[in-house]
Amino acid sequence: MSIVNIKICGSRDVDWCGGKTLHQMSSTTQMDWSETYDKYIEFRLDNGDKIIVTEKNFLEDYYGKQ
Repeated sequence: MSIVNIKICGSRDVDWCGGKTLHQMSSTTQMDWSETYDKYIEFRLDNGDKIIVTEKNFLEDYYGKQ
């Protein structure tokens, strides 16, 4: 089994879109995610399974803090 795709996903409230929420997705890390909330990383495996790791889970599990 192997990883075939990784996405970074999050939400952002934007003024220029009538105060709506923009849901961002990226396969690269070149975007500024500092003002994004509900962030998670989605790993897609070659068998079609998805593994989702939230920002909170990542920070708590790997760094012991939020």
